[in-house]
Amino acid sequence: MKKRLSMFLLFALLLGTSATAVDTPAIQEEMDELFIDEKSDMTTYDGLIQVAEAHSTVDGNIKTYIPFEIENQEVRLYKETTMTAADATDKYANAYSMISDLASEYGISPSLDDPEFRDFAMSFAYYETDDKLLNFEIIEFAKFVDIYENSEKNKMILQSASANRYSRNEIDLNVLMPADGHSTVQSQENEPYLESRSSSYDSDAAIRYARLWWNRTNNTDYPYYAEYYGQDSSSNEYNSLDTKRPGQSTPRRGWSDCTNFVSQCILAGGVSQIKSGVVSPHKDNDNWYYNDSKPSYSWGAAQNFYEHWRNRTGVASSSRKLGEGDAVSIDLNGDGDMNHTVIIVEAGYSDDEKYLAAHNVDRFKNMYKYETNRYSDWTLQTLYDAGYTIYGYEIDADF
Repeated sequence: MKKRLSMFLLFALLLGTSATAVDTPAIQEEMDELFIDEKSDMTTYDGLIQVAEAHSTVDGNIKTYIPFEIENQEVRLYKETTMTAADATDKYANAYSMISDLASEYGISPSLDDPEFRDFAMSFAYYETDDKLLNFEIIEFAKFVDIYENSEKNKMILQSASANRYSRNEIDLNVLMPADGHSTVQSQENEPYLESRSSSYDSDAAIRYARLWWNRTNNTDYPYYAEYYGQDSSSNEYNSLDTKRPGQSTPRRGWSDCTNFVSQCILAGGVSQIKSGVVSPHKDNDNWYYNDSKPSYSWGAAQNFYEHWRNRTGVASSSRKLGEGDAVSIDLNGDGDMNHTVIIVEAGYSDDEKYLAAHNVDRFKNMYKYETNRYSDWTLQTLYDAGYTIYGYEIDADF
């Protein structure tokens, strides 16, 4: 008997990858095209689970999977946690209490099984308080949430690997699986970043655009996401600021906009859009473009952005090579899942002088701490200090 997989089920499985990493229309379209033989799939899926378990190791609370092959297709799975949600909320009680109280103010159910709460909690990975112990616990809790959802992503990968044997339209597993390339290591050299190799990329224009739109949403030129998520695309005033930062719009921006924002910035700097192919070009990570009917996945989804730019320019080997106008992907746990995309808007001698801008949370060079009503620098050093894995792209290398 043929059975169409529930779009809701499979979308829910991927939603946990963090809204920064998921293009919702993209996932829904992929799921809409997938047909499988239910009996064969269940048998094969069960077999893949056994193969995965045979390739797993457990160290403390972390389960790691060794890549394996199925019919010449490499299968890579995300690391998982063996800690339960109840154990985590006890271990990170102070962080959970603060984040859940704030979530309730926004009408979000404070449950780790609620994808909306997980997205909200992970946004605090970029949060900072004046209480260093609490700050550390908040970051560790956000990292836990990032790994907690990986079991659902792994189910999706195994289901898709199984379904590809019986489907009319194969799903590209590389889009679902964790990244396997090298990251950008932190430079230990206290010297200026390497100058641009070309004048074709106007990093100043990219930065001017970031400064203009960091706390607003350019729905005039890029209405697709507002329209898809049911917000008024005639308004450009939506934002999503640090908690209780003055100037927060009502309502907040209703979608994760980090990658869309960075794509807009580098396009303003003169980067060429790429669109080729006739059948579903938006799915091809070799493409990178915006249009009102369907932007490429690589335009608005963090993981796809990473896949495009690591092939287009390569990943910078050292942070020393990164400068103004360059884009950066952030992986909270080093598990190969890109959680955020930012742009460097000012660069000095060291990583603590390489200032960042982003959407969700909307920032330009600084962070806001509502407990003390103070602002602090937001730099590449901030990300390295938090233990995040960084993937930087020298955008001018494309010219």
